Amino acid sequence: GKDARTLYEVLDIFSDPTGASQANLTAPCAEASNVSLLLVQPLTGRMHQIRAHFSGIGRPLVGDPLYGGSLCAWCSRLFLHCRRVSLRDIRGHEFDARASLPTDLAEEVH
Repeated sequence: GKDARTLYEVLDIFSDPTGASQANLTAPCAEASNVSLLLVQPLTGRMHQIRAHFSGIGRPLVGDPLYGGSLCAWCSRLFLHCRRVSLRDIRGHEFDARASLPTDLAEEVH
């Protein structure tokens, strides 16, 4: 496949609030029941790049069973959000789109 690069920074580490997944209520959501909140910057634009890279280092995303992540009782969906993306418009002018963390995900980290 093509080369892909991703930078990331660990912002915080949380204990899995329930210690259990939806699929198996006796299994931990993540190894050692810890999950990390990350700031991620893909340097290339490959499909599923973030999901594939973190799965590849043994830290799949919460709610991402396709790439080895667990479904967690405390999070009803894939915990992945694009906060900011920089693009060029049709005239070649730079455009920054920004979006706050959605309420459902924000409630899980506060």
